[in-house]
Amino acid sequence: MKRWSAAEDKVLKDHASTLTAKQIGHLLGRTAKSIGARAAVVGIELRKRGDAYHGRKYSEADIEMARQLHSAGMGLRLVAEKMEIPFASLKNYFY
Repeated sequence: MKRWSAAEDKVLKDHASTLTAKQIGHLLGRTAKSIGARAAVVGIELRKRGDAYHGRKYSEADIEMARQLHSAGMGLRLVAEKMEIPFASLKNYFY
């Protein structure tokens, strides 16, 4: 069994929220199963986040724009209307 290096752990950490275990395994020359096992050992979560998450409805750029508009004093309902995002959905990103 091949030991894990610090560089491999860094690659795993850097790509855990954007790539699948299979893709990370391809980068490192390891199996998806070994990637999952190592992630569990070092406490890295392999869950996708942000724009990499398959169920994402609004891009990070859109949400960031909405946050900037709200911070500049625009009401959340008006931001939702201008960005064409349902108020109930947008509210989830703020509270």
